[in-house]
Amino acid sequence: MAKGGARVNSGPPPDPAAMRRDRKNDTVTFFHLPIAGHDGAIPAWPLTTASRREKSLWVRLWSRPQGAAWAYFGLDMAVANYIRNQVEAERPDANASLRGLVQRQLDSLGLTHAGMATNRWVIAGSGPQTVALHPVRSDDTDDDGAIDRLLALEGGA
Repeated sequence: MAKGGARVNSGPPPDPAAMRRDRKNDTVTFFHLPIAGHDGAIPAWPLTTASRREKSLWVRLWSRPQGAAWAYFGLDMAVANYIRNQVEAERPDANASLRGLVQRQLDSLGLTHAGMATNRWVIAGSGPQTVALHPVRSDDTDDDGAIDRLLALEGGA
């Protein structure tokens, strides 16, 4: 059992709309995915002969916004392995460990909200990064500064 230190999924994932994203030492960057989906070429299937279901999932998944990140990072083999495991997990006699693996692969490939947050992927033009924030006055020295910062969110009371 590992001891001490940060783990892959320890703590909340980074939030691109966090109010303190403007810190000088903040090096967190987010990979912006195209809202219209990946428009590049779909790579050739890298595993042994694909079934009809695998081919269908391959084309459909590569057209999603995450396809742009997969192409950028060269994750075609990881996507193919996920698809093959997904098709097997759909069988009625599939075991729980295979279904657990598929869930972890979903997260790893950014196909869940948690997975996208962990990978620091955001879909351009959607979601929290488009929330308009009003600037907070730097000369605010009263004790209610935290409340003022919260009220600075668009639509605050």
